[in-house]
Amino acid sequence: MNLDITSNRFVFGDSVWIKNIALKTMTFKDSMDFMLSWDNFDSLKNQGNIRGLCAFNDARKIKLNLKNSELYLADSLWKITPQSKIEIDSNAISISRLQFKSRDQELNINGIISENKSDMLTLSIKDFELSNLNALSKNAGITLAGIS
Repeated sequence: MNLDITSNRFVFGDSVWIKNIALKTMTFKDSMDFMLSWDNFDSLKNQGNIRGLCAFNDARKIKLNLKNSELYLADSLWKITPQSKIEIDSNAISISRLQFKSRDQELNINGIISENKSDMLTLSIKDFELSNLNALSKNAGITLAGIS
């Protein structure tokens, strides 16, 4: 079974949104291939194509494996590593090898989000240009610069 959903705009907050969203899926007995895309058609390129496979083998868990995916933020191409895995169950989200890379810049996310105080989510940053965050901070009158 195939399912295609489109929307003109998805709002994350007062100043952050994506436009022209399309979610295309192909479902099977216990899994679903998906492609999530968007394109804001702005003067700066802001678009994305995220592909993956959701597995529903266990009734209590969703396993998400990302395939080759990329997005553009303010004209900068970011690639998401295809070995990225996310598992969601009733009380935790586990993230493994989620990496965003743009030229020499890297963001790496690994760990577990849950109510358990011993669980930890780690974000490691390499040569990250802080100006990438200006789209999020501009309405607050904050302009960021430099490399982290």
